[in-house]
Amino acid sequence: MLRGSHSAILVKDLDSPASETPEVFEDTYELGEIMDEGCSSVVRKCHLRSDPEKSYAVKVMRVPDEELYQIAMKEARTLEKLNH
Repeated sequence: MLRGSHSAILVKDLDSPASETPEVFEDTYELGEIMDEGCSSVVRKCHLRSDPEKSYAVKVMRVPDEELYQIAMKEARTLEKLNH
């Protein structure tokens, strides 16, 4: 489901900054319920497969091409620098 070539996946731990996941998402995390959904992304609860007690929020952004993927990742890196 999330293995598409143009899916930007960000995982947010409430105790640390968001990060782009370098590994295959489904190998590391188990998806939970949808928390919110917009026209270009879905926010879902998830947890580490190795530690089901630790919850995260994951934002999956659907982007149709490489150029928009790069723009989305640039925005994510900018937001990562903010304390919000």
